[in-house]
Amino acid sequence: MSLVSEVGELADAILEYDGGKEKGTRKSQGKEEIADALADLLYNLILVAWHYDVDLTKEYEKVLQGVEKRFEQGEFIEEK
Repeated sequence: MSLVSEVGELADAILEYDGGKEKGTRKSQGKEEIADALADLLYNLILVAWHYDVDLTKEYEKVLQGVEKRFEQGEFIEEK
């Protein structure tokens, strides 16, 4: 599945950018590779949603509501 491949490419780009994987690219190139991998991943996610007739806008709104609720409950607040 192409989606899995795209996730792998994103992981590689992030590892390379953060110094966990050597490839000898400049930081600006690394950031471009991350952006490209994210765009490819988004495209593939849209294709999967289209194939299964999923309304991503509606589902994303649900996710944001859940995140907001969790935030209000203090889940994302770091304790010192």
